Amino acid sequence: MLARAGVASRRKSEKYITAGRVKVDGEVVRELGTKVDPESQVITCDGESVRPEPLIYLLLNKPTGVVCSTEPDGGHTPISALVRNIEQRVFPVGRLDEDSEGLILLTNDGRLANRLAHPRYEVPKTYEVDIDGPLSKRQAAALTSGVRLSDGVARFDSLDLTPAGGGRYRARVVLHQGLNREIRRAFAAVGRRVLRLRRVAIGRLEADDLRPGNCRRMKPHELAVIREDAGL
Repeated sequence: MLARAGVASRRKSEKYITAGRVKVDGEVVRELGTKVDPESQVITCDGESVRPEPLIYLLLNKPTGVVCSTEPDGGHTPISALVRNIEQRVFPVGRLDEDSEGLILLTNDGRLANRLAHPRYEVPKTYEVDIDGPLSKRQAAALTSGVRLSDGVARFDSLDLTPAGGGRYRARVVLHQGLNREIRRAFAAVGRRVLRLRRVAIGRLEADDLRPGNCRRMKPHELAVIREDAGL
């Protein structure tokens, strides 16, 4: 509720609640996850009224050199620097590392964000990945059956490989989980180096009209598709 109202990030909002800075109908609320009705109850934070902001959904084509953060991070360019003329506080759904590019959804809809990011709901993401050579049948089979990493098993839902010229090969990878730098680490585990990584689809949602660095509001039919993919 506080995050949706633009008061602070979800993490900071939780700290405000446990610190006793939030009241509902004049009573301090410290329990996280307390249900409130913003239409019939008065919610305040530090004495200021809190009202939820309208939900907003944006698509952005992240270029390399940008981090998926809404705050400046050690001199790196945050993704929020590419979002202009938007009053609501939005956050990226999932992550792409600084060296990766492609489609990112930004929103203040926490329910949709959770459905898209959590592997339990199995919303697939599709990537085009340039690697430094071909894959043997054994290497490809390992990537689709599961490669053990330090924090879990990386497993591609599907993998298609074609020559891309100059000794490169382009893999079209589909997966629904999201370990840190999973694709890069999985290819490294079978002896291949990722040269370029680009997310081209979230569920059935693509945005071929977006140039790198550009951001726009989602169209109604796009929102309907992504909500259906997320089971909403």
